[in-house]
Amino acid sequence: MRAPNGTFTQIDAPDAGTGPFPQGTFPSEFTPMGINLAGAIVGFYVDASSVQHGFVRAAGGTITEFDPTGSVFTNPNAIDDLDEITGFYVDASGVGHGFLRARHGTITTFDAPGAGTAAGQGTFGVGLTPIGEIEGVYVDASGVLPASCGLIRAPSARSMFRARAQGQARAPSLKATTPWGRSREITSTQTS
Repeated sequence: MRAPNGTFTQIDAPDAGTGPFPQGTFPSEFTPMGINLAGAIVGFYVDASSVQHGFVRAAGGTITEFDPTGSVFTNPNAIDDLDEITGFYVDASGVGHGFLRARHGTITTFDAPGAGTAAGQGTFGVGLTPIGEIEGVYVDASGVLPASCGLIRAPSARSMFRARAQGQARAPSLKATTPWGRSREITSTQTS
């Protein structure tokens, strides 16, 4: 990590393997979504058994390792200014599932409507909007990303819908209440 003054800090998750690649500690592939304004960073590490796990490094330097229940591969992608983290994990059957990790460690998992349930299919959380929506994609039962594969999960955690692709009719909208109590209508946007 490079600080504004130009100094570098090496990040090493405590349980990261020290053997040959792919062992080690890695930041989110989706930078700058992998760092928030306070300086907290998300990423993954690969242990000595070559299993991938998630981590968050607080601005003060404390590293917390985590995995959703049932994960054999955890990939955090984004962190917001409330220290909420989204990404995906793969279960023992090879199916992807989205997750949201709250600041204090509670992990909520989710699957998009229409997501496949076989190996190589599933739901993949990618980013967080400023109002807490989760952006992502899914792979359907035929094993492809459909033209309308974008998804948005409302911050209320009660609703999810597919975002429209270019040329499609307007996708449905929903009303959601943010964690801080503000209510707003959420509509999808073009995801191309």
